Amino acid sequence: MSLSDEIVKYGEVLFEYEGKGIIYTEENDEYKCEFYACQFKNGKVMIGFSIPDSLVLNKQIKEFSGNTFDKSWSLKTTGPFSEMFFKPDITKDFYGSWILFHTSRLIVMKDDKSENTKYSFGITNFEFAKINKKGQNLDIKKDLDIKIKVINNYREKINNIKAKKGIDITGEIEILSSISYKFEKIIEIVDNICFLLSLARGTKIQYIYYKEKNVSDDHLVKIKHFSRVTNQYVPFKVIDFFENMPISEFINQTYNQYANNKKDYNLNKGIEALIYARSTHDFLELRGVKLAVVLEILINSFINNSENIGYIFPPKKYEKQIEKELYYCLNDKLKELEIGHDKIQELIGNENNINLKSLNRKSFGNLIKKMFEQIGLKYNYKEIKLFKSSRNKLVHQGCFCSQIDSEKSIFSSPYAEYLFMINMLDKIFLTLIGFKGKYIDRSNPNNPQSLVLE
Repeated sequence: MSLSDEIVKYGEVLFEYEGKGIIYTEENDEYKCEFYACQFKNGKVMIGFSIPDSLVLNKQIKEFSGNTFDKSWSLKTTGPFSEMFFKPDITKDFYGSWILFHTSRLIVMKDDKSENTKYSFGITNFEFAKINKKGQNLDIKKDLDIKIKVINNYREKINNIKAKKGIDITGEIEILSSISYKFEKIIEIVDNICFLLSLARGTKIQYIYYKEKNVSDDHLVKIKHFSRVTNQYVPFKVIDFFENMPISEFINQTYNQYANNKKDYNLNKGIEALIYARSTHDFLELRGVKLAVVLEILINSFINNSENIGYIFPPKKYEKQIEKELYYCLNDKLKELEIGHDKIQELIGNENNINLKSLNRKSFGNLIKKMFEQIGLKYNYKEIKLFKSSRNKLVHQGCFCSQIDSEKSIFSSPYAEYLFMINMLDKIFLTLIGFKGKYIDRSNPNNPQSLVLE
């Protein structure tokens, strides 16, 4: 039995390393150890230490560095280390005790370096339309060579993911280093591509490692593993790369507008929330609440980036010229109706603390309409009212409109209402990233359609 046997039972291993090294604590103490480190297919990075001195258990670990047994790789990882458990009843194969940690990143490298480098970012759960081992080129930056390609055993992996609704690496985004781009900018570009692919595929696409290779001979010199947020496969694609357009065309068409609107509309958080609202492991009502939150994110971003758009009158003008006059009128009228002082104060406040600011705020439905007008999305006001009604019922009562009065509801089921909400949000996000073309409208559960967004 080895240390790896104690760890691999916690997940399917993607990469693994064994060897000897040194643990460094915040108190500047050093402890020799044996280690086993791995990254699972879901992206989690774990490292286990076999240690002769149990004193390290009472100290804060700052850093670890070591070498594999064959000396071919050196490893380094820094805190924070999230302790899983300590196992004092170590088997006779080990010495001392062993302890297991989660860590956020792990750097694995050889001594050789290269100035001319190629980066390969491993991405999870992306389903390719065509298997082209040479990859598809992405023309999003004129002076940067980017392509997306399948990995070995792709077909077996994607079938396994779809059957189990699991997580695994299915492809890599490959980028040649360029003097025009710092590595931080390359990371940002890969992140952007992953968010766009996630939106198109309706499932979380995430990079969890990158490999650094020599361009001349494809020699691997470094791997960096990241414990990043991944999610199980969801079969809810929005863009059909098999039928409608190649992956490269979708990315090339949408990348620049996505990058321009990303901050103003908080697109990353919105796409993330939309993906999790599609996830099938939650109750339908909870998924519906998440959809309501997605629109709240967009509307809040729209308000914050459009001066006074959320108000009927500019706030300063309302406070100085209108609010007090409204208060006096309402106060007098309520007194005429013989409403008690306490009730009046509860309703509209008092002269020193007027409670009428909400009267100056535009309605949620009106803000949706204004946002649609600004981003250039054609809207049906009836659909906006339906979404607003669904959102109100979900947020305040925890159920869909169709669950309260199924006879009067236009939706055949709560699931149909849920799909209607998804479809409306899909159209908003596709418009925000500048997409033009066919997308899948799932608002009819029994008959998904391929429609054109212009």
